Amino acid sequence: MLPQTRGALLIYNAVIEPILVRYEGRIDGAHHAVKRSVSTVAADIADAGGDAIEARKRELVDGAISSLIGGNRDRDAAPGGPVDSQKTD
Repeated sequence: MLPQTRGALLIYNAVIEPILVRYEGRIDGAHHAVKRSVSTVAADIADAGGDAIEARKRELVDGAISSLIGGNRDRDAAPGGPVDSQKTD
């Protein structure tokens, strides 16, 4: 359609706007429900990620402490830590 005829405006006013007005409440309700769900999922993911990080930090600290006080170095040593060069297999 040519801009001079304002066909898009005519279609919007005659078709689209009445539909939006008619269903405005349902659209807004769905928007708010989705927003709440996304917020809940994001919070759950953040909590799970934080829990996983804390668990891994505890594992690494426990392993480092065990290796420092003479624990099993193969199993408990922190990754990237020193290797016992006197060890024989």
